[in-house]
Amino acid sequence: MEFKIAELSDISAILLLHAKYQVDTICDQDKKDGFVTTAFTTPQLTNLIN
Repeated sequence: MEFKIAELSDISAILLLHAKYQVDTICDQDKKDGFVTTAFTTPQLTNLIN
């Protein structure tokens, strides 16, 4: 696994990955394995990265 500091160009991929594990987008069967509860927006991620 590689780690790097996020860049603005990474936001679309981050949001896709985030949606895959966000509580509102996964089925009940998968929730037992864990999920993300906070939904981030592009402006929020932009602010965090900057």
